Amino acid sequence: MDDPPLTSFSVTHVSYDASDPVAYLCAWLALAPQILTVVYTTLIWSSREVEIMLMFAGQMGCEVLNFLLKRIIKGERPPSKIPILLSLLSLLFAASVCASRVYLSYHTRNQVLVGCAVGIVTAFIWFSVVTLARWTGWISWALDRREMTLLRIRDLVVEEDLAESGWERWRNVKKRRKAEKTDGVTKKQKIR
Repeated sequence: MDDPPLTSFSVTHVSYDASDPVAYLCAWLALAPQILTVVYTTLIWSSREVEIMLMFAGQMGCEVLNFLLKRIIKGERPPSKIPILLSLLSLLFAASVCASRVYLSYHTRNQVLVGCAVGIVTAFIWFSVVTLARWTGWISWALDRREMTLLRIRDLVVEEDLAESGWERWRNVKKRRKAEKTDGVTKKQKIR
């Protein structure tokens, strides 16, 4: 009995010219979607913050749109992903990744420009949906659900100034430690 032929599962397969240091950097940039997935998962697990979950859902929506567009627009191109999700990131990072796609010959300039345009439109639509969900109270409603409470999901990004709360928390700990230190000296003096 012959073994069936194996197929490559090339989610992270990146081809580049090993003698070119720019291509090496571009190969790492090509892994941005996988790296972002790990970062989002880590942040969601550690912070339980709904805003990060919404950003991750936006990225996954871009990935689905990317998948569909590749099947609808069947142009000649090397295998890779259109950098749709990159419009959700900073422009500098997005521009670097887009340039790496062209540099590694994964995409033509036109394909990258179309991907960026679709990403910008998708990001605008997703931002509008999330803003509407906040404004109408859907996110607050979802966070009040028993399941969300059990998972300890929260929304501090909108409800609280994170920089200020971090500062206040640090100041309160510092005051408490100073008070404990002062109380410790007072108690030692009383013992003597």
